Amino acid sequence: MIKSKTIFLISLLLFAITIFLLIEYQDSQRMQLIAGMLIVVSFGSNCVAYFSKK
Repeated sequence: MIKSKTIFLISLLLFAITIFLLIEYQDSQRMQLIAGMLIVVSFGSNCVAYFSKK
């Protein structure tokens, strides 16, 4: 249970970093690419946390 909550919190932190990168560096294509990869990692870890809860 604690492991799934930790993974969920990490995925929320990654999502917050993604939003920060998209707002702060709007013109940088590299930062948009990094933010896109972080969205995928964040969503994947969120799914892992959800399915490990059961």
